[in-house]
Amino acid sequence: MVDMRLIYYVRLALLLLFVLLPNLALSQNWRSVDRDVFERSIDRQIAGQVMGYAFAIADADGIVADASGGWAQAPGDGDLAMATNVVINFGSNQKVLSGVALLDLLESRSAPVAQELQTPFPFFMPDKWKDFYFGGNRTTNFDRVTLEDLLDHTSGLADEPGSTVRHNEGTKIGWALSQPVQMNELTNDTQDYNNNNYTLLLYAIPNLAYPDETNALETAASDLGRSDYNGFAAQEYGNLYTRYMNEEFLPRFPVRFDGATCVAGALDHGRVAKQYTNRNSSQGGLSDASGFCRSQGSWSYSVRDMAHILRTIEFGNTILKRSTRRLFPSSETPRMIYWRSIGHPWLTKNTSINRYRAHGGRTPPSAVGGGRANTLTIRLPFGHVGVAAVNSNEMGAVQLGAVLLNAFYEATRKTFEKDVSRDGSDIANFDLSDPDPEICRDRCNETDGCRSWTYVAPGLQDPANARCWLKDDIPVQSAFTGGISGVQGLEYGWDRAGSDLRSVLIQNRDPAACRLRCAFDRNCKAFTFVRQTGRCWLKHRVPTRKRSTCCVSGR
Repeated sequence: MVDMRLIYYVRLALLLLFVLLPNLALSQNWRSVDRDVFERSIDRQIAGQVMGYAFAIADADGIVADASGGWAQAPGDGDLAMATNVVINFGSNQKVLSGVALLDLLESRSAPVAQELQTPFPFFMPDKWKDFYFGGNRTTNFDRVTLEDLLDHTSGLADEPGSTVRHNEGTKIGWALSQPVQMNELTNDTQDYNNNNYTLLLYAIPNLAYPDETNALETAASDLGRSDYNGFAAQEYGNLYTRYMNEEFLPRFPVRFDGATCVAGALDHGRVAKQYTNRNSSQGGLSDASGFCRSQGSWSYSVRDMAHILRTIEFGNTILKRSTRRLFPSSETPRMIYWRSIGHPWLTKNTSINRYRAHGGRTPPSAVGGGRANTLTIRLPFGHVGVAAVNSNEMGAVQLGAVLLNAFYEATRKTFEKDVSRDGSDIANFDLSDPDPEICRDRCNETDGCRSWTYVAPGLQDPANARCWLKDDIPVQSAFTGGISGVQGLEYGWDRAGSDLRSVLIQNRDPAACRLRCAFDRNCKAFTFVRQTGRCWLKHRVPTRKRSTCCVSGR
């Protein structure tokens, strides 16, 4: 006879596994991050190319690696070194927080969030707009535009030609609402990217958070004409949005913010990064800011702040339920609704980072010198998020994404084996005037027949110089204090044919991008990049390599 208690306990165990495994999968990283390798990689890629830079990556438990360098305020213009706790304008990355704040408010309503997102957006807009733009016999099709369309940047709202972020907020959105919706944008996946989509959250969030106060505003403005009302509404709804974000939403994050403001006068100017035209500029400034905080940009945080914000949204339990996160499914980013719905098309289509949804931010020109800050927030593999910021014009979000992913690759793939020597199979050895193990690694990657290497610190084999040993095989590891070893990352002039998992086209013809695609794919064991076509072949096992000038391979 079957013991019913046994069946009960088996069922209970299966239920617990069903409940607990998703949380374990989110909290456990596939690979740990080597802080030193990450910092060296960032510095090697970007130092000296921008005025100042700051990077951080975080997992569910906190910040796991960071790097910074250069100047937040140039010598003679404040003399402030850049650091991850220095506040910088994050530009359009504020959309991430506005979008999440809206979803968080929808969770408090009686209807399911999925149903609320299908509501036409005019329902959440100021009452007078229903008279000015949405009512009567108008054929603008706003009743076809939902809150989800705003979050996905597929609203079809028009963008005024020649308008800028500094253009009067009320006038800018008023012009957009007076134009017909571009209906073709509602029936395909093309993102109609302009700031009007998220500008409208400036009105939706206060209407959800403070309905009594917004009703009082509408009563007070009942006699205003369209132009006067739009200016009034932008200011008053902006004040309520600012209040909600500062007093109710942001305090729920378990972090003591270095910044978190958009009003320039509220910043500690001794701890804020100025914006510069280029790395050689002698004078910088801050972007102009209105008295209220915009929902699509203008906020300032430190890189450290933003990393904590993102990890809380992604891995915590205080912001967004799991059921809400799952409303925006994607085969590539199934748990990241805000990057999928807020991502720049030109950023997410870049072949080196398109599998890891991101959002780029670029500030308006500063009042002094016209400099800009450029920022990036990105979902990384293995349960991590990343943040990057620079305060001069040389690098945009796509370049920052490539730098961050390269560093993350090196720091998680353990390309450096510390205090390790691989003895024997030597094909060359030479002194390094600069004691940098990355130089030794790069020489191996560039040398025909090199499969591994060992770097020896100064003072161990030469009293003044470091030494690099290149190998034509992969000898076993042995303990050696002061040694750093590694295995070749890119195999120039080698083809690994067969065992194809799939192929992808690398638009910029960079084999390093192919390496990244394989590194961050759970099923990829090796790759071959074809130089002439730019096609990257991912492999489900490691085929034998054959000499060929056509290709660059790796494992």
